[in-house]
Amino acid sequence: MTMLRLGSLFDGIGVFPLAAVRCGMEPVWASEIEKAPISITMRHFPDMEHLGNVTKLDGRDLPPVHIITFGSPCQNLSQIGNRKGLAGEKSSLFFQAIRIIRERDEQNRQKEQPANRQMGIKRAWGVSRAQKP
Repeated sequence: MTMLRLGSLFDGIGVFPLAAVRCGMEPVWASEIEKAPISITMRHFPDMEHLGNVTKLDGRDLPPVHIITFGSPCQNLSQIGNRKGLAGEKSSLFFQAIRIIRERDEQNRQKEQPANRQMGIKRAWGVSRAQKP
């Protein structure tokens, strides 16, 4: 069985990777900009790649993972914050996570298309999965 692989955006101190390891998954990469949290994560997960600023990442270039987690900054959402919501400078980083996931999905779809097309052709010609081409 293939071990599930995890990427973590806005990683902080590596709580998502910690949970992943406890569930039998492999944390592969993380994105964080604060030095103190990165040092904690590096101590716990020395083999995990640290990719830096989420705004500089391209989802198509990230190492492949099955799961992408993120806990984007919430300062603009909280009662004690300035309550600008997702339009706020920090909380709007949420949209960076969505962008990266979409880029990743786009790349995965492009890789899968030829195989899916081939299966569609085989089905159209009456070739089942059990039959060898």
